[in-house]
Amino acid sequence: MATTTPQKPVNPPVPKTPLDPVERKELIFRRRRESLFWAAVAIFGSVKFAVVLLVTIAVVVGAATIVESVYDTPVALYYIYNATFFILFLALLCVNLAAAALSRWPWQRKHTGFVVTHMGIITLLIGSMIGMIWGFEGYVTLHTDGPARDQLFAGKTLLKVQSAADGGIDQMDFPVDAYGPTPEAPLNMELPGTDLQLVVSGYSEQLQRQPVVEPSIAPLAPVGLDLAMSSGMMNQELELPFLVDLGEVLTQPLFTMAKIEIHPSFGPEEEIGRPAPVDFPNLPPEALFREMHVVLAQHADQPVITTDLGRASGYRFTFEENRNDPRGFDLIMTGPGGAAERWPLSDLLGKATLAANGSLQVVVPEYWPDFDISSGRPVSKSDEPNNPGVRIELFGARASMEPPKPTLQLTPTEDRAAIAYRLLRENQVVGSGELREGETLPLGWADWQLTLRRLLPQAQMGSVTEESAGALNLDPAAGGGQPMMRGIRAHLAAPDGRATEPAWLLGGITHPLYLDGRPVQVWFGPEIIPLHFDVKLESFSVPRDPGTDTPADFISQLVFTDREAGTTARGEAHMNTPALYPDSFWRAVTGQTYKFSQAGWNRHDLTESRLQVLYDPGWLLKWVGSLGICVGIFMLFYMKGYGREARAVDREAQTAAMENKQ
Repeated sequence: MATTTPQKPVNPPVPKTPLDPVERKELIFRRRRESLFWAAVAIFGSVKFAVVLLVTIAVVVGAATIVESVYDTPVALYYIYNATFFILFLALLCVNLAAAALSRWPWQRKHTGFVVTHMGIITLLIGSMIGMIWGFEGYVTLHTDGPARDQLFAGKTLLKVQSAADGGIDQMDFPVDAYGPTPEAPLNMELPGTDLQLVVSGYSEQLQRQPVVEPSIAPLAPVGLDLAMSSGMMNQELELPFLVDLGEVLTQPLFTMAKIEIHPSFGPEEEIGRPAPVDFPNLPPEALFREMHVVLAQHADQPVITTDLGRASGYRFTFEENRNDPRGFDLIMTGPGGAAERWPLSDLLGKATLAANGSLQVVVPEYWPDFDISSGRPVSKSDEPNNPGVRIELFGARASMEPPKPTLQLTPTEDRAAIAYRLLRENQVVGSGELREGETLPLGWADWQLTLRRLLPQAQMGSVTEESAGALNLDPAAGGGQPMMRGIRAHLAAPDGRATEPAWLLGGITHPLYLDGRPVQVWFGPEIIPLHFDVKLESFSVPRDPGTDTPADFISQLVFTDREAGTTARGEAHMNTPALYPDSFWRAVTGQTYKFSQAGWNRHDLTESRLQVLYDPGWLLKWVGSLGICVGIFMLFYMKGYGREARAVDREAQTAAMENKQ
């Protein structure tokens, strides 16, 4: 008889249910003990670690705010926000958020808002890091009459050095906005392939390239004058280098109050103050003045004059009988200085005649032999010259009508050993003589005096870069002065103590420095960002608020050209609306576009527009992360019904699990 082994009753499979709170705690503690990974997750995701990290970040941000208010934004960016330790804090914050979310694994419904919020913050921080690493912010200045541009200038400054020893190039970030090197705390940079150092001992944004006269070996080189003007009352000293041009007179205005003229040679004194010829066909209408005279022969001393100068020019007209024509007349024009010119009246009627050495045009559009007034208009009662009258029009350059300025005229002597001078007031010579090297001449203009520092028989023009306290405007009417530039003061140094003289090196220009014949190329300036396309300013306009000069908008019409594809596209940048390129929808959504925003304009040159260019490939992650944070917070604080339902489901699952165990 066969025996059978009794079979154990087969229980139906227990459905998988969420762990009850006790089991979750046991699972969490067990995996911490058994796994280094979960132990690390517990440490980095703990509340204590989060509190310490957040308090530290808050203290650092508070210190950065104080630094920014006391110093400047670039200082706070360099020393705190862009520093390695602060980026490390943000990375640890990402680790803390991820570990805090992972420590609750396996997640339950009630963890949904918590996890979504944490993932949103992590996504936002990752997008910011992507934008910081692969994105950029740059600037470009465009002109409507200028070429297209294919590169930008970033806010970050660089220092590049190339040595002739091996051709190697060293490059380093040089944030001069955050800290400026000084002679007491210079920046030392080792040069590739040599034992030399580049020592940067200064930085300035007040540099000017000043012209200087230098000796020349060319046999036909002109005379060079190195002049200096100084005033103790104004605490000013001006350096005035000149090359004597053998073909024309050089003029240097001084603060609109006086001027210096450099002559190839002096002419007779009677020619002083003689008006210069005017190029009437090429002079714009706004540069001309118009003056009308109505003169009667019998009352020539009582002319009727209208002018757009604001005052009469000083020219007077009189009649005299023509010696060759008893019925005709000569018109005589007398200038302010007493010089007179005579023409037969018949030669002036209806046509323009040059006068005053070609500086004036004289036109007689109307002549009345027997002048009278009828119905308020001038007429001629007869053809007999009983009471001759004329209407005369004068045209000339407005600049020639300005009152004569005190003038210093200079010219080299024949032996080129000194300079002859003449001091003029009201076009009259009030002083003259000769000046030799090292001698000083009081000018009679307040306490200004002139010193001839050097006289070079053969000279050429060079330049030197110097630091200035501010732009000196010699002629405001002409825009005067020179724009300020920035640069560094640097020199080469060898281990044995040999060094070159420190010199100012302008930004954006490669400068060669030499020590023992070894050239070193040094470049300082903003980081250059190349573009894969060209951008050109087609037009720029500044609409104004009605009835005011206040700009209502700035509109830059841009043309983009893809060099590889050969395609073009147009964009329009407004005050608060950037132009996008490429402007396709998906590239804009994913942050793969370049945003051209209006950043500045030149009120004196409406052909110029300055644009800020932003490229941020982390843009989409930032928005997704921000949206995740909002959704997660909403779920945590406003979806309480959802939380109660989740907790009820959890309780039912826990009850079922306990029944199965029993």
